[in-house]
Amino acid sequence: MNRRSSIYSFLIITLYILLAEILLRFSQSSTEVLPYPSMVFKDIVYHSSYYLNGMLETTYTILGGLIPATIIGWSLAIFISESKLGNLLLRPLVDVSQLIPKTALLPLFLSIPFLGYSFLSKIVIVFLISFYPIFIDTLLGIKQINIQYINYFKIISPSKIKTIWYLKIPYSLPYSFNGLKTSVLYAVVGAVTSEILIGKSGLGYMIDYACTKLNFIQAYCGIISCIFLGGSMMIILNIFINRSKYLKYANK
Repeated sequence: MNRRSSIYSFLIITLYILLAEILLRFSQSSTEVLPYPSMVFKDIVYHSSYYLNGMLETTYTILGGLIPATIIGWSLAIFISESKLGNLLLRPLVDVSQLIPKTALLPLFLSIPFLGYSFLSKIVIVFLISFYPIFIDTLLGIKQINIQYINYFKIISPSKIKTIWYLKIPYSLPYSFNGLKTSVLYAVVGAVTSEILIGKSGLGYMIDYACTKLNFIQAYCGIISCIFLGGSMMIILNIFINRSKYLKYANK
């Protein structure tokens, strides 16, 4: 997304917020249930440290699951592309694992001694949710390589390691980064959901706690904080991708 598109998106979102403010002020709805956007943003400013602490806790959960998901998903895709036995044994297992509702595993984690209500349970959920997009997009990128390039590398160097390092990894990087963008969004959803169900801190816990106390302004503030956190992570990732010299080399 270029700078002009970002400005247009910001202006459109601002317009929607102003429209919501006007409609709610002219409606007869209770502000305790549907607070004005100005009330929500005012609460965020007044209690900024509270929401920043929640964002920090959720960020730890996201990164704790997303980083190993990126490394393992990327590595497993390369391994399966190189090994017929690995493709035969592991690919069906990976595909079937995506049919399992991840939140349905949380009650099972409570019966496992080293998981339970711990931070590790939330990390496992984030890992399971964010793993597949990186894996499948990297595998797709490797399969898109022209067979003539592969044959050329076999002629100049019979080493599989060199073929992987100088051809398959650079060629699949744009696909891997696309998968990572999807995984970041999934990781935010997974982290917040796990915090709502079994967490004792973080934005998800704050939203759930606010709803139980019927403090809907605080609940909306938590939701806005989730949007801000996910958007910030996407912006940082896009900046990294756009400035990646290795990716520019891969696109040539």
